Amino acid sequence: MYLPEFTITNSILKNISDIEYARSIIENARIMPSWEKQLKKDAQIRCISNSLKVIGQNFSVEIIKKFVDGLNNPPSKEANNILTLIKKVNLNETFLESFEFDDIKSIGGAFRSRKNSLGTNPEEILAEMESMIDWFNSLEAKETHPIILSGILKIQIESAIPFENMNSIVSNLLALIILKRNGYSFGNYICLEEYYTQNFGKYDYSVKSVWENNGDLTVWLEYFTDGLARETSIIKEKIIILAKDTKIAKVSGRIHLTQRQEKIVEHLQDYGIMQNNEFSKMFPGVSEDSILRDLKTLIDKKIIIKNGKTKSSRYELRD
Repeated sequence: MYLPEFTITNSILKNISDIEYARSIIENARIMPSWEKQLKKDAQIRCISNSLKVIGQNFSVEIIKKFVDGLNNPPSKEANNILTLIKKVNLNETFLESFEFDDIKSIGGAFRSRKNSLGTNPEEILAEMESMIDWFNSLEAKETHPIILSGILKIQIESAIPFENMNSIVSNLLALIILKRNGYSFGNYICLEEYYTQNFGKYDYSVKSVWENNGDLTVWLEYFTDGLARETSIIKEKIIILAKDTKIAKVSGRIHLTQRQEKIVEHLQDYGIMQNNEFSKMFPGVSEDSILRDLKTLIDKKIIIKNGKTKSSRYELRD
């Protein structure tokens, strides 16, 4: 059976402590529903954008954003596959109840059939994955901190390179599953992929350290926990600001918005402006008069402002 080797260093302990602190704020602070949706969507956009960079596809954030919003077709087949997998992980709670061999294949698809200079030999992949799953269901794994478990799973996929395509993307999603099934969802606001793509050299060094150190995971786990600590810290700071704004919104009565009004606010947060010619794309089947009434409500609540007249009007968030 697979047995991971690593040392819990002071660096790893500090990172886990910082993550736990950030988690307590992220998961307990109350923010407006529209901001919750915005943070979740932002995480999806960053995940897709940075995952595509790993496989050499560079699309602007604007293109990815419009794809996620359903305003444009997928920029590539891979982009569509990634979004589908993210939604599966985020929305299907039963998918997180247990972790079995089939879970790996349901995300990654077919195992690699050709030799790779760095990964496991194709004929050994099946046995190696089954051995890893056996350990993840062992008592030792159950007594291991979920953040460490998540890092171990990711590096095992990275090291074995078991799939024909998208191993890094699959490893990120499987690591996220381990976190979520152990109560570390972080509101579905986090995106680790951005940390990895910001410095590919450091990422490669940390992955290769496992091979160079005869399977010891310590250097990798220091890197992995540092990335999670940085990402959760950034989200924590955003949550603190938004929670403060939510209190102000409650006092002023601005928080009571309909679903359509929230969608208008989200659109303005994403794109800066909204014009009449966008109404039908955003709200198919809804009359223009109904949308104009929603906009007037938001103007009256001093959430947005209107510039211009009639069909050329532009709506923006109030500063």
